[in-house]
This record gives sequence, C-alpha cells and structure tokens, in this order.
Amino acid sequence: MIEVDGALGEGGGAVLRVSVGLAQALGVPVKVFNIRSNRPNPGLRPQHLSGLKACAKLTGGKVSGACEGSSEIEYSPGGKLEKRITVSVGTAGSATLVLQTLMIPLAFCRKKSVVEVSGGTDVKWSPPADYLKNVAIPVLAKFGLSARLSIERRGYYPKGGGRLKLTSEPTGKLRPVELGFRGKVLRVCGVSHTHNSLSKARVFERCAKAARKTLSNALIKEGLHDVYLGIESEYCDTPSPGAGITLWAECENSVLGADCLGDKGVRAEDVGVKAAQALVREISHKRPLDTYMTDQIIPYLALLGGKIKVRNLSKHAETNIQVAEKFGAKIKVGEDEIAADPLFPS
Repeated sequence: MIEVDGALGEGGGAVLRVSVGLAQALGVPVKVFNIRSNRPNPGLRPQHLSGLKACAKLTGGKVSGACEGSSEIEYSPGGKLEKRITVSVGTAGSATLVLQTLMIPLAFCRKKSVVEVSGGTDVKWSPPADYLKNVAIPVLAKFGLSARLSIERRGYYPKGGGRLKLTSEPTGKLRPVELGFRGKVLRVCGVSHTHNSLSKARVFERCAKAARKTLSNALIKEGLHDVYLGIESEYCDTPSPGAGITLWAECENSVLGADCLGDKGVRAEDVGVKAAQALVREISHKRPLDTYMTDQIIPYLALLGGKIKVRNLSKHAETNIQVAEKFGAKIKVGEDEIAADPLFPS
C-alpha cells in the first residue's frame, strides 16, 4: 500500500484528489493521512468526501475513514466502471474538484461513462466550469483523452445548486505529450455570466465589455491584429446570486485560460479587466500552458509521460509532483521544462 502524507507540499485537498486518482488508475491501494492538517478546518470537507465516495461508486472501489472531518483514509481500487453515476456535493462545494478526482481514472477506462455532479460550478478556490470545459479538457485531449462537459445549471456560493455532466468515452491509443510553445494565437473566447437579479445593473454586459476592451488593446500591442475575439453572455436562474467570467485563448498547440469571480462591492468592470489582464500575461509568455493547467496536467504527465515547457511552478504543481513520485513517477524538473517517463503500463 502506498502511503501519502496529506501535509505534503501545500497540504491541501489536491493531495487527496491526486492520490486517489492515481491509485485507481494504477490499481494500487493508498493510505492518505494528516489530510489538510494545516488548514483552519482540517480533515475531509464535503467536496473532498464527495470526490472520494464518487470514485469508489464509479469504479467499485472501497474506502475506509470516509466521514466529514476524518484525517485519514484508505482507498482500494475497484475493477469495474458504472455507466452512469450522480453525485451531490451539497451546498456550494466545488463540483469541478469532484470531477478532477474522477477524470484521472476515467482516462484509462475502456467504456463510456456519464458522471453528473451537483454543487458549486463557479466558486472560490476551484476551477470554474467553463475553464474545465474549454481549457482543461481540450489540453488533456493531447494525451488522447476524450471527454466533454455540459454545464446544465450554474451554482454560486452559498447555496450551489449547479449541475455538471461529464461524458467520458473510450479512445484509441493514449500517448505521451510534448508541448514546447503555444504557437500562434487563433481565437480568444470567453463567457461572462451572472444571476438574473443582476440584469438591471447590466453586470455581464459591463464585465464582458471591459474584458473585451482590455484584450483588444493587448492583442494589438502583441501584434495580433486579426485574432478573433468573442465573449458570450449568460444570465442564470440559480439559488444564489453571483457572477463571473472565464476567458481562453485557442492556440495552434494548446489552450490558455484565465478567470475571475464577481463579489460584493467589486465593480463588474474590474472583474472583466482582472480576468483579461491574467489571460494577457499568459499569452505574453508564449508557453503552452497557463499556471493552473500546469498544476492539473501533472498526474497525466506522470502516468503517460512527456515533456512540457513551463513558465514557473506553483506550490500546487510542486505538490502534485511530490504526490506522483510517491507512486513511482520519474519526473525531472528543469529551469523551464518538466519531463516524465510513463508510469502507466502501455
């Protein structure tokens, strides 16, 4: 049994998600202890618990210690795949973080499966649903992974109530990935969304307009005069009011993303500008992955191998590397590059 200290690296919920995902993909049991021990509310929270139980439900795995507040769990991988499961995180617990746990083992399954998760789709400290749909999934497709995400309903803090549907389908040969530079920027797209109650204040229009202006000026400065720029707008009927924007740049070799959530007392224009400025920074570095996608790609790089150019490594990425190494991954980190030998048997 692999043993992973939950206080490893940044010591957050990612240690648990990556550990369980790798354990199921590789078919090895894992114990994770000291779960979130350095957090103000240590142990398993509802979203972590939901992801753990969902992985067991999806694959027939077995888990012990799965209760709220638990600091230690043991997970034994299952050998089957359910055609469809539904998962409820409760309130605004992150639905996208639950899917992050499941996407790792789903990548290596030979059958189609549908996972429906209810909870928060656009909440703090987790990737928004549009980022998962338009950035993460297209980037992971470089490995040969095949999945699509449908945003059935948005869910904001504190009541959540959102619904996501992930459809994972068997693919051909999975493969290592080599990502050097992003290549030419082809399109810049986005989605600005807000609760129906904010329509009179024209929140999403103001947010989208500010983002579009910032992006347009920056693209011209970068010499990208003819790049398509389009930001969609969406009003939502959700249990709690909220707003946000996700932007992404489709490039020849990859996709870059950035986002920002609205908050009380924050002008809609400032939300749009902040997201746009973040995307501009990612575009200007010419690397194939944004900072957040560099974090998320580590488990797949460890399993399938490959080489990617990076701008910098966040604490999250360093932690994910440390977790993968517990499972035997061989990952080399250079000044501007991460390379890995494949861990998953071909």
